[in-house]
Amino acid sequence: MDKKQELEKLRAGYTRYIRAFELISIGINLVLSCYLLGAYPLSIWSYIVLLVMTWLLADIISGFVHWFADTFGKVDWPIIGNTFIRSFHEHHLDPKSITRHDWIETNGNNFFIGIPVLLLVLLFENEISAQVVVGICLLNIWTSLTNQFHKWAHQNQVPQIVDRLQAWRVITQKSEHLVHHRYPHDRSYNITHGRLNPLLDRIGFFRGLEILGEKVLRFRNNRHI
Repeated sequence: MDKKQELEKLRAGYTRYIRAFELISIGINLVLSCYLLGAYPLSIWSYIVLLVMTWLLADIISGFVHWFADTFGKVDWPIIGNTFIRSFHEHHLDPKSITRHDWIETNGNNFFIGIPVLLLVLLFENEISAQVVVGICLLNIWTSLTNQFHKWAHQNQVPQIVDRLQAWRVITQKSEHLVHHRYPHDRSYNITHGRLNPLLDRIGFFRGLEILGEKVLRFRNNRHI
C-alpha cells in the first residue's frame, strides 16, 4: 500500500461514531472538571504551585503516550486502534493533517483520557485532600489541551497570544516540535510544552523504554515493519 492509499484508509477511519464518542467525552470531562474545581477552592499560591507541577507532569505524560503510539501502536488494535492510534499514524504520514481537524476532532480523544481518573477522584473525593483533587483536575486540563498545543505548533499562523505562549515556552514551540518530524522520528516526543525534551533525549529516556518494550515485553517496533 502506497502513502496515498494508506492516508485515505486512515482518514476513512474517522467515522460518525468516533465523532459522537469525542463529543460525549468532551462534555463529560468538562462537567466533572467544573464540579470538582468548584467544590475545592484553594489559595492563589496553591493554584500557582499546582499549575507548575502539573504542567511539568503533563509534558512527560504527553511524551510517553506519543512515544508508545508511534513506536508500538497498531491501528488494528481493538477499541484504541481506530480511536487513538489512527490519528498518530495519519499525522506522521501527513503532519499538516492536524491543522485541518476542527476543535472536536483535534481534542476529543484527549478529553476522554481524563474521564476515568476524574471519576475515581469523584468516587474517593472524601478520602483525598483538596490539593490532590485540584492537582488532578489541573493535570487533566493540561493533558486535554495538549493536542491543541500540538496543532498550533504545525499551523503557519496562530493567534498573537498563542504566539507569545510559544515564545515563552509555556506551550510547545514550532521549532522544538519539528525536531520530532525529522527522520527517524525518535526524538522530542513531549508535546505539551517540550521543555523536558532536551533532557530526556540526552539521557536516552525513550530509547530505553523502546528497548524494554522490544526485549522484555516483546512488542514489535513499528520502524521494523
